[in-house]
Amino acid sequence: MQDWWYDAAAVRDAEAVIAVVSGKWVIAILRALGAGPLRHNELQRAVGSGIRPQVLDDTLRRLEAAGIVRRHVHPGTPLAVAYEMSGPGRSLSAPLAEFARWLGDHRAELEARPGWPTDNPAA
Repeated sequence: MQDWWYDAAAVRDAEAVIAVVSGKWVIAILRALGAGPLRHNELQRAVGSGIRPQVLDDTLRRLEAAGIVRRHVHPGTPLAVAYEMSGPGRSLSAPLAEFARWLGDHRAELEARPGWPTDNPAA
């Protein structure tokens, strides 16, 4: 398993995934969309009152551009826009759960360190 550290392409891939999911609200958005498609206002309520609409919009655009989230525009007056996770977005659940398991295994040691983040914006 450690051999991947020496595979430059695998390291770049890991860095790319971490860059996509490392945004402050990304996990909360993915968690909300895990239940199924949501319209913008529904998604904002599901994520929490701490996220500003512009931040939600920017994060959704970034996730859409990365292929993690799909945006659907339903015709009508007014237009209805819904968001859902794409196939690759849904498949992120297992690796993210593995990150959570890893943290569970090392929580006490890591949280004792001064550099470990203690705030969770999406809690």
